[in-house]
Amino acid sequence: FGGRVTCRVVFIDPSCADTVEHLDFVTRIDGRTVETEGDDFLQAFERFNALHFLAPVVR
Repeated sequence: FGGRVTCRVVFIDPSCADTVEHLDFVTRIDGRTVETEGDDFLQAFERFNALHFLAPVVR
C-alpha cells in the first residue's frame, strides 16, 4: 500500500462538491467531481471518508 494514491469522487448532487471543495486537500475537477491525494492508501481513505461524511451535511 505504499506510494501516493489519488481518489476521484463524482457526486450526484453538485452542491456536495460545492461543500467540500474548500477543504485544503480537495481539488475541484468539474461541477460534480472532486479529487484528493494521499501519501498512502490509509491517508487517501481517511480523506475519502471525510468527503463522504461532510458533503451531505452542509446544504
